[in-house]
Amino acid sequence: DRLTLAGYKQYEVSNFAKDDAVCLHNLRIWRDQDYLGVGVGAHSKMHDKRFTHTHRLKHYLESIEQGDLSYQYYPYEAKRDLMLMGLRLIEGVSLKQYQIRFKTHLYDDYPVLKTYIKQGLLEEVSGMIRFTKKGLFLGNNVFEIF
Repeated sequence: DRLTLAGYKQYEVSNFAKDDAVCLHNLRIWRDQDYLGVGVGAHSKMHDKRFTHTHRLKHYLESIEQGDLSYQYYPYEAKRDLMLMGLRLIEGVSLKQYQIRFKTHLYDDYPVLKTYIKQGLLEEVSGMIRFTKKGLFLGNNVFEIF
């Protein structure tokens, strides 16, 4: 409430910005778009593959010296990732876009979401499912299902 009164707008679960000075890197992640992380421990997602550089500086520098900047791949689960990331945005997740992309309805894949709507943690507004103000503070209860 204090940030809002000071002219900041909440655009994701834990971030506010003034004058639309939002973190574009975070938005790419939350919107399930491709992004490239550069440096030790950096994470990336390109063409539905997630990967990371080593978290150990010594190994990272050695791999650069050897000309072999290898990555460690880790699972990309499209539905799960879309929901975990998309619900971090205040705007939420588009029911229509979910159905177009996955050829199924969001509530068929995650029927428990209707329970969270009844509990007042989520709401459906203009074709988007998103956290309510109460839900923003209890989001981890919802994130557990993914």
